[in-house]
Amino acid sequence: MSFETIDGEDIFFSFSPSSASALAFVLIHGAGGDHGHWPEELRGSSLADVHGLDLPGHGHSAGKGQVRVEAYADIVQAFVSQRRLKRVVLFGHS
Repeated sequence: MSFETIDGEDIFFSFSPSSASALAFVLIHGAGGDHGHWPEELRGSSLADVHGLDLPGHGHSAGKGQVRVEAYADIVQAFVSQRRLKRVVLFGHS
């Protein structure tokens, strides 16, 4: 299990590295979900390094769920920054 500490909370993420790309996919689940709601084919894609987040209060992540979408956006931005991801494609569903 992998965690990144953001604003004092341990945020879980799954990670599937790709040897063929400098591209990073960040998978962001919808309300009430977690990283496992994404299809296995996408979570294990060879097209990019794939990071599947569990937002605060979801899945394996600590903390409480947020009220505002902007708060989750700030967490995703901090995750991308802390992981030093450069070429990023965000995937989301709700």
